[in-house]
Amino acid sequence: EGIDPRMASVEGAGEVGLAVTMATLTTVVVFLPLILMSDEQEFSFWMLRIGLPVIVGLVASLLIALIFIPLAALKLATSNEKPELALIVWFRKYYVRLLRWILRNRLDAFVIALVLLASIQIPMEGMKRTDKQNRNDSRMDLAFEMPSGQSLEQAEKFMNAVEDTVMVRKGEYNVDMLRTYFRRGWGRVTLFFVEEEDMEWYQVAWHDFGTTAGFIEKEYLDYKEIEKDIRKRLYLPPGITLRVNWENPEQDARVNVSLYGEDTRVLIDLAEEVERRLESIPGLLSVNTDMDQGGTELQVRLNREQIQRYGISPQAISGNIAYALRGANVNKFHTDDGREVDIRVQLASYDRQNLQDLRNLTFAAGGDREVPLESLASIYVERTLGRIRREDRQTMLNVSARATKDQAKELFAQVDQVMQGFEMPRGYRWDKGTRFVRLEEQDQSQMFAVIMSVTFVFLLMGVLFESFVLPLSVIISIPFSFLGVYWMLYLTDTTFEIMSMIGSVILIGVVVNNAIVLIDLANRLRSEGKSRFDALVEAGQHRFRPILMTTFTTAFGLIPMAAGNSAMVGIAYAPLGRTMIGGLLASMVLTLMLVPLFYTFFDDFREVMQKIIASAFGKKQDSKFTELEMP
Repeated sequence: EGIDPRMASVEGAGEVGLAVTMATLTTVVVFLPLILMSDEQEFSFWMLRIGLPVIVGLVASLLIALIFIPLAALKLATSNEKPELALIVWFRKYYVRLLRWILRNRLDAFVIALVLLASIQIPMEGMKRTDKQNRNDSRMDLAFEMPSGQSLEQAEKFMNAVEDTVMVRKGEYNVDMLRTYFRRGWGRVTLFFVEEEDMEWYQVAWHDFGTTAGFIEKEYLDYKEIEKDIRKRLYLPPGITLRVNWENPEQDARVNVSLYGEDTRVLIDLAEEVERRLESIPGLLSVNTDMDQGGTELQVRLNREQIQRYGISPQAISGNIAYALRGANVNKFHTDDGREVDIRVQLASYDRQNLQDLRNLTFAAGGDREVPLESLASIYVERTLGRIRREDRQTMLNVSARATKDQAKELFAQVDQVMQGFEMPRGYRWDKGTRFVRLEEQDQSQMFAVIMSVTFVFLLMGVLFESFVLPLSVIISIPFSFLGVYWMLYLTDTTFEIMSMIGSVILIGVVVNNAIVLIDLANRLRSEGKSRFDALVEAGQHRFRPILMTTFTTAFGLIPMAAGNSAMVGIAYAPLGRTMIGGLLASMVLTLMLVPLFYTFFDDFREVMQKIIASAFGKKQDSKFTELEMP
């Protein structure tokens, strides 16, 4: 435009100074409240580790952009004008045509925008979610629940068969070594995989692309394929169940009804009623309680009246039973060569073969009378809890309902329905398990983070724009950015986890930057006398290239994170990168087209409200002046 280079640097910095400052501060204010106010410890931990370096970097980059970049442009820029790329000219030409159509056909464009936003339901329903973190892909645990009545030899035979099944495909599974532990009713086989060599992100991306396309053969199965193949090949006799990594294979379609209270026996009775209610849900695969994972116990319950009648103490009964069945060391025998040998007293093996031998065990009742144990106590075999768990100083017992994957979304609601009217004694309560509570807390943390971020961004823009209506047209870019987030995660088969949540929150402060730059220029053009239509078209035309450049530079910078396998304490960074890229690309397209559209809507709303307020207060003022002028 023929401006002196020094003046061009000063005017250029001044022209974008407000927009750049606002864009930087909107990103900064997203982090600060979440670092300081989030109740979810893991979420706050990651926001602090990621957010603090980002805040320092953004503030430093703002100072560089406003001070050193204009100076560099003055000293390094040349007077030779270079033509724009033909591709950018072509895209800008058709973008301006599309923008003019959108502003002339606002209702049609609004309907199309609603349809696009409604399509987010497709990836939201199909996308996987998890609250599980830190899965260690270097090992896999196969845990087996076996009948407690079988012998140790039977358990060993089955565990050897499991080892043989795995070791036959050692190379296919990439197994380095196995570790096996078992007892009569339970066993575990741990597979340790060969450690993978560190690869650069582009090597990871090329390998994944090649294996997906089929021109690179897999050297071995991946983690999920190994688990699936083991389940397919492993024969489980009746009464034996398998869990991988201590989780059920249908974990996403499982609901735990957790009962809490003081008395374990009361909880067992309540669990029977809960089990009966859950079994009424149609289509369930199974309903299990913690009792099903327990073992069998030989229980001796003393009759208080009988032992008082015969004058036998409970301690004597329990001690004699222990001595008879388990034995006891009573003294030491000193051999001629100076060694000490324990003297252990115990019933002979033929005297403790069955339950009747225990019943016939006698106790002195005074004088010469001998009273058998069956006259003093009730003796029976009963299934019991494998372990007693306590949470928040209360005993806990779980009842689990398992359904197919298709029923997973309905299962929580069905459990609520069948549990209606379930009465519990005072001091007892139930919930849908720690996993459901954890998911609810995660959802609440995400909702809190989104609300806080949007609120702070809106307040900041309201102060800088000197309006609380026009910033709404910038805020509208946020929900449309989530359209790109969910579609990106859905198409790349990426699970929505803690890193995806953090990426979604960061996006709130990032995606508004393009809209801020666009609306800021439109406002300045209108203040110079241009009409709203011409100002929006010209702003879009002038900001088209900068918006493309900032979006693509950020997206390309995130590709190593999104395509690589970098992780920290077992948590991969790839979901964060994919979330950011999807949101940025969607925001770029929709900002250029929909932000001007919603700007017109909110501008019309502002004008209508101004007319209503002016009309209301203007009439009152006129009537007051009329009364003062009357004689």
